[in-house]
Amino acid sequence: MTGYELMKESPTTKINDSLIDSIESKYGKIDDTFVKQLLSVHLDDNFLDGDDILRLLSSSEILSANENLGVNFTEKRIIPLFDIGDNDFIVYLITEQKWALMNIVDESVFSKEDDLSKFFN
Repeated sequence: MTGYELMKESPTTKINDSLIDSIESKYGKIDDTFVKQLLSVHLDDNFLDGDDILRLLSSSEILSANENLGVNFTEKRIIPLFDIGDNDFIVYLITEQKWALMNIVDESVFSKEDDLSKFFN
Protein backbone atom coordinates (compact mmCIF):
# COMPACT_ATOMS: atom_id res chain seq x y z
CA MET A 1 0.00 0.00 0.00
CA THR A 2 1.27 3.47 -0.83
CA GLY A 3 0.77 6.60 1.26
CA TYR A 4 -1.69 7.91 -1.30
CA GLU A 5 -3.71 4.67 -1.18
CA LEU A 6 -3.71 4.79 2.62
CA MET A 7 -4.98 8.36 2.52
CA LYS A 8 -7.76 7.40 0.09
CA GLU A 9 -8.82 4.33 2.11
CA SER A 10 -8.70 5.97 5.57
CA PRO A 11 -12.18 7.56 5.28
CA THR A 12 -13.65 4.03 5.45
CA THR A 13 -11.84 3.30 8.74
CA LYS A 14 -13.97 3.10 11.87
CA ILE A 15 -12.74 5.61 14.44
CA ASN A 16 -11.16 3.95 17.47
CA ASP A 17 -12.78 6.13 20.15
CA SER A 18 -10.60 4.94 23.04
CA LEU A 19 -7.42 5.59 21.05
CA ILE A 20 -8.63 9.02 19.95
CA ASP A 21 -9.53 9.85 23.56
CA SER A 22 -5.97 8.94 24.61
CA ILE A 23 -4.42 11.01 21.84
CA GLU A 24 -6.71 13.99 22.50
CA SER A 25 -5.96 13.88 26.23
CA LYS A 26 -2.28 14.28 25.33
CA TYR A 27 -2.35 16.54 22.24
CA GLY A 28 -5.68 18.37 22.50
CA LYS A 29 -9.02 18.14 20.73
CA ILE A 30 -8.95 17.00 17.10
CA ASP A 31 -11.80 18.46 15.05
CA ASP A 32 -10.99 16.70 11.77
CA THR A 33 -12.76 13.35 11.22
CA PHE A 34 -10.22 12.28 8.57
CA VAL A 35 -7.36 12.75 11.04
CA LYS A 36 -9.21 10.59 13.58
CA GLN A 37 -9.75 7.90 10.93
CA LEU A 38 -6.09 8.02 9.88
CA LEU A 39 -5.00 7.71 13.52
CA SER A 40 -7.33 4.69 13.84
CA VAL A 41 -5.76 2.80 10.92
CA HIS A 42 -3.94 -0.37 11.91
CA LEU A 43 -1.47 -1.89 9.47
CA ASP A 44 0.44 -5.15 9.87
CA ASP A 45 3.51 -3.45 8.42
CA ASN A 46 3.71 0.30 8.95
CA PHE A 47 6.14 0.77 6.06
CA LEU A 48 4.36 2.06 2.97
CA ASP A 49 5.42 1.49 -0.64
CA GLY A 50 7.11 4.30 -2.51
CA ASP A 51 10.39 5.68 -3.77
CA ASP A 52 11.33 7.15 -0.39
CA ILE A 53 11.03 6.03 3.22
CA LEU A 54 7.46 6.38 4.44
CA ARG A 55 6.39 4.79 7.70
CA LEU A 56 3.12 5.33 9.50
CA LEU A 57 3.82 5.71 13.22
CA SER A 58 2.05 3.26 15.51
CA SER A 59 -0.38 4.56 18.12
CA SER A 60 2.14 3.82 20.89
CA GLU A 61 4.82 5.78 19.01
CA ILE A 62 2.44 8.72 18.64
CA LEU A 63 1.52 8.63 22.32
CA SER A 64 5.20 8.50 23.38
CA ALA A 65 6.59 10.83 20.69
CA ASN A 66 7.71 13.51 23.18
CA GLU A 67 9.92 11.07 25.03
CA ASN A 68 11.13 9.02 22.06
CA LEU A 69 11.78 11.83 19.60
CA GLY A 70 12.90 14.53 22.04
CA VAL A 71 10.38 17.14 20.89
CA ASN A 72 7.53 18.55 22.96
CA PHE A 73 4.87 17.82 20.34
CA THR A 74 2.05 18.06 22.88
CA GLU A 75 2.93 21.61 23.89
CA LYS A 76 3.14 22.60 20.22
CA ARG A 77 -0.15 20.74 19.48
CA ILE A 78 1.52 18.82 16.67
CA ILE A 79 0.82 15.14 16.01
CA PRO A 80 3.59 13.23 14.22
CA LEU A 81 2.08 10.65 11.86
CA PHE A 82 4.65 9.59 9.26
CA ASP A 83 8.42 9.14 9.47
CA ILE A 84 9.89 10.09 6.10
CA GLY A 85 13.57 9.67 7.01
CA ASP A 86 16.42 12.09 7.76
CA ASN A 87 14.68 13.21 10.99
CA ASP A 88 11.73 14.55 8.98
CA PHE A 89 8.10 13.72 9.73
CA ILE A 90 4.73 14.44 8.19
CA VAL A 91 2.76 16.02 11.02
CA TYR A 92 -0.71 17.37 11.67
CA LEU A 93 -0.91 20.88 13.14
CA ILE A 94 -3.99 20.74 15.35
CA THR A 95 -4.31 24.49 15.90
CA GLU A 96 -3.99 25.37 12.21
CA GLN A 97 -5.73 22.22 10.95
CA LYS A 98 -2.97 21.76 8.38
CA TRP A 99 -0.48 19.11 7.37
CA ALA A 100 3.22 19.94 7.33
CA LEU A 101 6.72 18.57 7.34
CA MET A 102 8.76 18.86 10.51
CA ASN A 103 12.42 18.27 11.17
CA ILE A 104 12.87 17.04 14.74
CA VAL A 105 16.52 18.14 15.02
CA ASP A 106 15.88 21.87 14.64
CA GLU A 107 12.10 21.58 15.21
CA SER A 108 11.38 23.52 12.02
CA VAL A 109 7.92 23.19 10.50
CA PHE A 110 7.67 23.77 6.75
CA SER A 111 5.64 23.00 3.63
CA LYS A 112 2.24 23.52 5.25
CA GLU A 113 -0.64 22.11 3.22
CA ASP A 114 -4.41 21.74 3.59
CA ASP A 115 -4.34 18.37 1.82
CA LEU A 116 -2.24 15.41 2.99
CA SER A 117 -2.08 14.07 -0.57
CA LYS A 118 0.36 16.88 -1.48
CA PHE A 119 3.04 14.86 0.34
CA PHE A 120 2.33 11.66 -1.58
CA ASN A 121 2.58 12.87 -5.20
